[in-house]
Amino acid sequence: TTTLKTKNDRNLSVVVLPTINEKLVFHSKFLKPRNQPERVALVFAYILRKWRYQISDVFAEAWNSFGHSAFNEKGKFGKFQRSFYLNVNKLITRKSCSEYFLKTIPEDITGMEIIFPSSLDKDVIKKRLATMTEENDKHKRNLYLWLLILPTNLFLAKFGDTAVLFANLFFTYNCFRVNAHYRAMHGVKELEKALRRKKFVNFNSSKELDDLIKAESSEVNKNLKKNNEGDWKLNKVNQDLHDDVVLSIEKKMKVHELSRSYRRARTEYFLYD
Repeated sequence: TTTLKTKNDRNLSVVVLPTINEKLVFHSKFLKPRNQPERVALVFAYILRKWRYQISDVFAEAWNSFGHSAFNEKGKFGKFQRSFYLNVNKLITRKSCSEYFLKTIPEDITGMEIIFPSSLDKDVIKKRLATMTEENDKHKRNLYLWLLILPTNLFLAKFGDTAVLFANLFFTYNCFRVNAHYRAMHGVKELEKALRRKKFVNFNSSKELDDLIKAESSEVNKNLKKNNEGDWKLNKVNQDLHDDVVLSIEKKMKVHELSRSYRRARTEYFLYD
């Protein structure tokens, strides 16, 4: 089993992978909890997310099945189905890849290690990280907007009758958005400080990750051929990784939820780029 090794428990490891449209996916490894309350909070949050993801996956599977059939359908009806599928996807998919990453940057890290395959350019990664440090105003603005409507949602959730549909659900989502933008805003500040400090961020072009991607890609190809599902190869330009390759990286390098971040980012870049 391959693991990400750090010199310090508060050294944040970040895996960077290529995806469609020459985009990048950033995902942080969970830091080791410093005490029991932090451990309980981490486990509880993980279980809650897993439960939420299991529910959403049921709907996502049915929706993606419709999308698959829409792209195989010919004629005007097929065109309508594809248009409907893509437009609804845009409606329910936010541009939030950087937000998910920024939320995972805590305030007290002692270093940051950026781990990426050699196929990626270190300067491109640095440029993308620098771009993320410019998002503070966006998250601050969104934080204030969600705080502004929070009292109304609280009132509807507490005093609204059955005619106010989904009031409690929307109030919960409102609280989630406030928390998300607050954490992302502080993540921007921590990332900015990290990039300014000399030798604080270590960029690691990992041969270990290269070998893992190569081996798992070969294994995926064998399984596809065995099941008569065609042939898959890593596109040197597009560089989108197969889902099974990313899942294997997640398990062998113990980077929890990497595969979900990857699929989320790929969907966003497919829709908006």
